[in-house]
Amino acid sequence: MKKILILTALLPGCAGTQSIEESDVAPYKALVVFRWDDDPAAREPAPSEGAPAATQIAPAIDRRAVEDELLFGLEDYRVFSDFIAAEPEAIDEVARQEQADLILVVRISSLAHWDPKKTKVVPGLAILEASLWFLTAVGGFFVPDKEFSTTSKIEMAWRRPAGGSGGVAEAAIEERESLSTGKYRLSMWDRAKPWDHPGAYLTSFVIPPAFVPYQEKETFDRSLVELAVEDLKREMARKLKGGSLGSGGAPFRFRLEAPANGATVDGSRVRFRFYYDLEPGFADYRAGFDKLSIEIKRGEDGEYVKVREYSDTEMDAVGERIGRKQPIEEEIEGLGPGFNLVRFNALTKAGSQWITNTVALQRR
Repeated sequence: MKKILILTALLPGCAGTQSIEESDVAPYKALVVFRWDDDPAAREPAPSEGAPAATQIAPAIDRRAVEDELLFGLEDYRVFSDFIAAEPEAIDEVARQEQADLILVVRISSLAHWDPKKTKVVPGLAILEASLWFLTAVGGFFVPDKEFSTTSKIEMAWRRPAGGSGGVAEAAIEERESLSTGKYRLSMWDRAKPWDHPGAYLTSFVIPPAFVPYQEKETFDRSLVELAVEDLKREMARKLKGGSLGSGGAPFRFRLEAPANGATVDGSRVRFRFYYDLEPGFADYRAGFDKLSIEIKRGEDGEYVKVREYSDTEMDAVGERIGRKQPIEEEIEGLGPGFNLVRFNALTKAGSQWITNTVALQRR
């Protein structure tokens, strides 16, 4: 299992529409798992009915590199407060060990599958390339003159771990989003290297590269996948940070108003302002919570330390604020220097479900 901790320092906001980086960091520590549909060990459970048993994934693709790039995307776009990556075995057990709030499964059925019938030469770039080819020959090799239409079948599914704090079982409600890819332009250099396919370059002495009908499969597949993965990184972040995650299937959605998730704060003391909103379809849970506590984990290797636990009387006041959709405010002390994770643990009265949420703060 590979662990990746991210320091989620938000960029200053600016007027207008937020970029992916600037939008809210999801208040979860996530466990991220990849499943490739043509891997027999990863076929069960299927992501949805009718999922293909055979897939269109080029054997030359470095799957670990694809996974790493998608993980880097989660980090670069500051999707989660924190996340770890794990193999697709015993994921609920690993999630409990790592005290993850959310399990995200990325199911890859096909990746950058292209249709030869939809390949076309890009006219403007082909003219530029022809000019360079006529004048310099070599210059034309690097113009992205051909467009390839691709499709990918990738599905993200997320849910809360089965069994929350204290071992209380939870309903495994899953949410899903689909991802795909589009059209990409490749140069002759991207389609074949001269040492792998010298015939293609010899042909280019006669006709411009845009019209050379040859390509080297491994180089071509790798080039398409690299472009597709860049798109997938952005699309994953956009959907996960754009509200799709919601409460992660829990009856209540946690929202942090201040400080911002990923913010840098001064000193060991911080004042939180947060909400719990009842999600649609969970009317039976409107009674609120039996328990609420806050824990801090200082640094990468530390254990969570409980810094606040609400009494029964205080829980009545919390319930009133939730019912009125008012914020809960709490000042806690105990942040350590550098990176800190702050975990909110709430136990519902109805169903006895633990709802955990984690935010990240950096102390100067």
